Amino acid sequence: MPGDDAPAVKTAIPILSVAELSAALDHYRDVFGFQVAWVWGEPAHIASVCRDDVEFNLPASSNGAPTPSQLYVRMTGADDYYDKIKAAGARIAIEIADREYGLRDFRAVDPDGNQNSFGAVIDA
Repeated sequence: MPGDDAPAVKTAIPILSVAELSAALDHYRDVFGFQVAWVWGEPAHIASVCRDDVEFNLPASSNGAPTPSQLYVRMTGADDYYDKIKAAGARIAIEIADREYGLRDFRAVDPDGNQNSFGAVIDA
């Protein structure tokens, strides 16, 4: 067992490749409700977006052809979030529903093809 002085893993930050950084930032801010935390480079080629305790890094693809990624975010209020982002124009790939694995979740796809799943534990 690790001691008190052992390194501790606290969080993971998904890295989602995007074709055009400013368009991706607009989408994550305006549709998914994230805030831009930082932008780096001149011209800018990577940025971070945050919402609550979740952070995503968004590097611009060097050749303009991003490689889609997948991520899963556990949250509370999945139904409310689903309604909000759908109304804001999110492309829903899998509709919200209760799943056999004990989560109520859905999947939305960003303009670069990154698949973002959001789900909440089903109350027993």
